[in-house]
Amino acid sequence: MTLRVLIVDDEPIIVQGLKETVPWGQINAKVVGEAYDGEEAIEILQETEVDVILSDVKMPVMDGLKLREWVYKNAPGIETVMVSGYDEFEYAQRALRLGVKDYLLKPVDIEELMVLVQKISNERRHDLEKECRQHLQRLLTDTVLDHEMDGEDRRVTCLEGKHLLLLGSEMQQYHEKTENLNPEQEQELKQRWKAALENELNSQDMISASFFSDQNRLITLCLAENDDKEKENFLQVQKGLEKKAGISCFLCMIAVEISQDLKSGYQELLHGLDGYPFQPEPVYWSSEVEDSSCSFSCEEEVRQVFQLEADDTAEAAEQLFLKFSDCRYTAGAICMAISSVEHSLLEWCPKAVRFEFLMGVNPTVYNSYDQLKNLFLKDLSSYFSFQQSAANEGSRWLIKKAVSYIRKHYAEDLKAGEVAGIIHVSPNHFSQLIKQETGKHFNDFLHEVRLEQAKKLLKETSCRVFEIAERVGYREYKYFVHIFKKSTTLTPTQYRNLVHAHGGHERNPYEERERM
Repeated sequence: MTLRVLIVDDEPIIVQGLKETVPWGQINAKVVGEAYDGEEAIEILQETEVDVILSDVKMPVMDGLKLREWVYKNAPGIETVMVSGYDEFEYAQRALRLGVKDYLLKPVDIEELMVLVQKISNERRHDLEKECRQHLQRLLTDTVLDHEMDGEDRRVTCLEGKHLLLLGSEMQQYHEKTENLNPEQEQELKQRWKAALENELNSQDMISASFFSDQNRLITLCLAENDDKEKENFLQVQKGLEKKAGISCFLCMIAVEISQDLKSGYQELLHGLDGYPFQPEPVYWSSEVEDSSCSFSCEEEVRQVFQLEADDTAEAAEQLFLKFSDCRYTAGAICMAISSVEHSLLEWCPKAVRFEFLMGVNPTVYNSYDQLKNLFLKDLSSYFSFQQSAANEGSRWLIKKAVSYIRKHYAEDLKAGEVAGIIHVSPNHFSQLIKQETGKHFNDFLHEVRLEQAKKLLKETSCRVFEIAERVGYREYKYFVHIFKKSTTLTPTQYRNLVHAHGGHERNPYEERERM
C-alpha cells in the first residue's frame, strides 16, 4: 500500500523542497498534490484520494488549523501532520484537540519526518489489514455455514482489485497428537495451528481469515495483491508450519473470485480435501484431484474380509487398502462402506462387540489410508476375538442363526457357501460349526429339514408327491423318492398311506414292517 501525501504551505520553495528532498519512495509514499492555502487544499481533497496532509499552520485565506477542522468534520480518515515555525503551546494544543497526528517545527528534520510518515504508513496498513480480515472472516463464515451472503461484502473497497484463494488444511496424525490431550489442550493446539498458518501466509504477503469447519479441518480465505501465487509459495507455508510450530499439515488450494459464488468454490475445495489420501504431495491445487476410477463394490470387498479366517485378514486388509488407493477412494467413502458392513454384522453378533467405524469415525481426523487400515484391523480383531470367545464358552449363536436361515430358506437351491456368507464365516469354519451343532454335515442336515417338511405336507395335504418334492426344494422327483426312502425305508406314497391308516399319527416304519 502506497501512502498518498498532500503538501500544503504558502511558500512554494518549502513545498518544492519537501516534495523533492524527502525520498518518499523509500517509505512507500508519494506526493499526490500541492496546495498553497487551506481552500486550495480542500478543492484537491474533494477530487483526489489522500491519506496524509502535511500542512503549514499560518497561511493566508485559510490557515492549517481551519483546514484540519474541515478535515476533522468531513474526512476524519485522513491523518494531518502540522508544520510550523512557531513553537507556541496554543497552536499545539488546538492541533491536538483536532486530532492532528503530530506537530513539527521548521526547518523540518527530514529523518524525523520520514520516521513519522513511516509510522503513519504502518498504522494505516495495520488498520486496512484489520478491516480486510474482518470482511474476509464474515465472507468465510457465511460461506462455510451456508448463510445468505451480504452483497455489501462483495463491494468492500479493501477487497477491490485483489485476488482471493480458498485454502483447506488438515493436520496429519491428528488423532495420535490429541488422544492424550484434554479439551482445553486440544483447543490450544488448534489455535496455535491457526495462528501459525496465518503468520506464514502473511510472510507470503497474504492477508487471511480462518474457520474450523470440522474437528481437524481448517478453512482459510486469503487475500493477495496479485495472482502470481504458485504452489511453491504454499510449500513454503507448509514447511514453515512444520519447522516453526511443529505442525505437519497438508494443504489444498483453489483460486476464487469475489464476484463469483464463493460457495461453489468452497464445494470444489472440499472435494479436493477429500482427495488427500491418494495425492502424491502434501500441497496441491484442488484441480489436481481426480475422481475414483473403479466401479467395484466397496462394501462387498469389505464383507469378504470379514468372512476369512482370522489369520488371513491382515494380508487381505493390506490388499484391500491398496485397491482403495489405486481406485482413489476417499476416506469418507471407505468409512461409510465399513460402517455399513459392521451394521449388518450386528444381526449376528451382540452390540457388546466394539466396532470403531460403527461408533463413528471422522474422516478428517483419520485422513490417511494407513490410519483407516489400522482402525479396520482393530475392528477385525474385535470381531474374531468375539467369535473365539463365543466358541470357547460353548456359545452357538452363529450356527443358530445359520440353522434358522436354513429352516427359512430350505426350499431354495441352498449351498453351504451361501449360508457361510450369511453369518460371515469361511465355508470350512461353517462346516465345523454345523457338524458341532447338529451332528450332521450341511447336506445331511438340509435333507433332514426338507424331509421334515415333506412329511408334514404328505400328512396334512392332498398335494401330489412330485408337487411336494418341488415345494421342499427337490427339483428331481426320483431323487426325492430316493432320499425319502433312504431316510424312512418307505416311499413317500407308502408313508402317506401308513400315516392315514393310523388316523394321521406317524408310526415307526420299522415296527410296522415287523407287524406286516
